[in-house]
Amino acid sequence: MRRYELMLISATGKALASTSAGFVPSTTGLATFSSTVQQNGQIVNNPGALNLEADIPIVGFALPQGGSFIRVSGVGLKTIGQSSNLNRNPATGAPPATFILSAGMLKGYPLANPAQFGIIASGQVSNAYGNWQGPEQSLDLTLRAQAVNPPDGISFTWQPGQNLSAALSQALSFAFPTEQAPVISILDGFIQSQSTQNVVGWYESLEQFADYIKQLTVPLGKALSGNPSYPGVIVGIRSNAPFATDATQSPKSIQLAFQDFIGQPTWIGPVTISFKCVLRADIRLFDMVQMPPDPGTGGSSIISSLALTQQGAAVPGAPARNSSVFKGSFLVNEIHHFMNSRSPDADSWATAFTAVSVGSAGF
Repeated sequence: MRRYELMLISATGKALASTSAGFVPSTTGLATFSSTVQQNGQIVNNPGALNLEADIPIVGFALPQGGSFIRVSGVGLKTIGQSSNLNRNPATGAPPATFILSAGMLKGYPLANPAQFGIIASGQVSNAYGNWQGPEQSLDLTLRAQAVNPPDGISFTWQPGQNLSAALSQALSFAFPTEQAPVISILDGFIQSQSTQNVVGWYESLEQFADYIKQLTVPLGKALSGNPSYPGVIVGIRSNAPFATDATQSPKSIQLAFQDFIGQPTWIGPVTISFKCVLRADIRLFDMVQMPPDPGTGGSSIISSLALTQQGAAVPGAPARNSSVFKGSFLVNEIHHFMNSRSPDADSWATAFTAVSVGSAGF
């Protein structure tokens, strides 16, 4: 069964509940909108849950892409009327509401995997407005990545002879003292040898810092690695921990199963593939994915009645029935979630991934 939880948090940091009186501070800590309810201590599907639609692309801080949106249909008039409370208040300067969206699958049908449920996006509400057309009432939210502005900004100092990983770790640790320790995974040979002086800078936000580091490291990394497609160092925050990676080290690896796919993976560019799975939160940017092995080489076959593919989805002559036409390892560099909780179409609850062949082109 499809599962979602959308938590809206006011500018004062209070979780919101949607009631007949509109948005009120939550006293339960439960999500503002959810497709499940608790029954006898168990989380079960709520057949009367509101319909949730969303379109959420996810890329790195230094790789901007179009915005995201969420629509919740079936909300009451009081909630629609209070939608303006989720926007930034220009009169007082109060920031907009923030959101946390979790999604995936609830235990149910044989191929549903509840372990893939989790947070798929969080950030700020860019604009909130209500719609009322005929019998349809909805709350629409346009979204953006939450501005990460440390109180004192980010001070970066790269000393002569110092490894870049140490400079990044120091800068991120001071900027985010309450977060987990920074996770740095980049080439080991980044030594500041450009001059006898420190490379220094101050950046108001993490976005500015990420853009600077990417531009700084692309030419240096190309010379260091000999890879003309070296992507540069990507900086961001993931799971409450600042990180910096260039995808050259040993990222988290996830083994895909053939039954995870919706259709077959396909080439979309040189050494770049796209594949679609049932909506899942466990694969994140810069994770490594392992394509399913053939059933005859240690891979597990699936029950034929649970597999439905078309020969046209694979290259001519490929065994599309229960085997992926791609093998090997690929690095995820873009994620796109598509959601419509009440649509019966499989493509309405899916995650599309873009990934590059390991050791080849970058981001």
